Amino acid sequence: MRDITRATLRLRLRELDIKIIDLTRIFGISRPTVYKMIENYERGELTEVRMECISLFNYITQNKYVTVNQVQIYVAENILTRRQTKREPRFDSINKEAFIKILLDCNHFDCLLGYFLSCYKLLEKDNLNSDEKKFLEPLKKLYHSLGHDIKK
Repeated sequence: MRDITRATLRLRLRELDIKIIDLTRIFGISRPTVYKMIENYERGELTEVRMECISLFNYITQNKYVTVNQVQIYVAENILTRRQTKREPRFDSINKEAFIKILLDCNHFDCLLGYFLSCYKLLEKDNLNSDEKKFLEPLKKLYHSLGHDIKK
């Protein structure tokens, strides 16, 4: 059994007989844009890919036994329904969605998650003691290096 990865998206589309024109209709974007989304997805450049594309592409590549009928149902339930009900995206930024997807798919940032959760709790507090302020210093330095400030 072959390993299903991002790099096999084009192959899976062929196997399922899903055409580029089908994807243009689903996403409401041009053929060149669909090709670019596929290319970026296969290279792992997820910040350059629409979240709804990532969602469908993951469904296709990560489910070895998915059928074209199941893909059509997935599109109807998860992409077209959202568009028809005009639901807002779950997150306010495609970068947030892409980063959350990366957090779920890899462990490169796992060592930071506990620290960020602790920082979040401290940033919600009105008053911080000196130890808490010291604990936030690395986060403040990171923000500062990116040209931002934390007001704590």
